Amino acid sequence: MKILTIYYSLTGNNKKLVHYLQEKTNCETFEIKTKKKVGFGSIFCGLVFKTKPKLAPYSIDFKQYDKVIFISPIWFGKLSYPLKSFLIKEKLNIPDYSFLSICLGGQKDKIESELKSIVNKKPFYIEEFGLKKFIENGSLKMGDKLDEESFEKLKKEIDNTLKIMFSDND
Repeated sequence: MKILTIYYSLTGNNKKLVHYLQEKTNCETFEIKTKKKVGFGSIFCGLVFKTKPKLAPYSIDFKQYDKVIFISPIWFGKLSYPLKSFLIKEKLNIPDYSFLSICLGGQKDKIESELKSIVNKKPFYIEEFGLKKFIENGSLKMGDKLDEESFEKLKKEIDNTLKIMFSDND
């Protein structure tokens, strides 16, 4: 089975997830890049004015992949704007897909609905690896980069998710 992981990561947290998945599944990766740098100010403006960033040029042949895994942060209960721009542009080309995110958590239903409305098909699987527990115990602040010790604590959840996602493919 050939898997492509398409991701966007602002702080690097979701990029850690991508590298871990690549190590575990041997998937190919593609990073969504924007023409202009995205920062917390542009995230706020995107929320208020409903703007989406322009993407840097890219080329992907989706036909060569059996599954696609999208990985991205969730901003204010919505898909990150770079991922959303990508999905809107590629919605007719996307095969079976799943969505994973390192985020605060608690947004699965909203994200599933948003994905389904953009891509016009339900994702195979969605999982959030919640940072709320790290923020509540004071080991992380909102927008911080996840340290190795905290990421180690998420690996069990990630491994369980991979077992579920690929249980039919062993």
